[in-house]
Amino acid sequence: MDRFRFASLQSKFSAEVLRRHSASPDDLDTMYVVLDYALPEERIASRSDAAVVTLRQLGGGWAILGAALRFVPLWARNFGYNLVARNRYRLFGKYDSCPIPAEKDRRKFLDLQ
Repeated sequence: MDRFRFASLQSKFSAEVLRRHSASPDDLDTMYVVLDYALPEERIASRSDAAVVTLRQLGGGWAILGAALRFVPLWARNFGYNLVARNRYRLFGKYDSCPIPAEKDRRKFLDLQ
């Protein structure tokens, strides 16, 4: 499965996409998923909506979790998203510096090309 591409929120690419959708490129406290990129129906999902889209695209049990989360009210999902975001280093660890992607994965990063 090779469905995702990544871009830093501080990149020129991200700033252009976010501005098209009236989202601030200065808000670095969330993640976004761009759907239907460069098509007339292009849209973005943010925070817990982005997490739900991502889970559903992963397939398997993750897709079931993503589908179930759609029935949780947005305010409750975003509360959970913010709770995980605030504690992400405690939960998942922290790198001393950003890892450099392996050569085989570099094509997935839009702002490294």
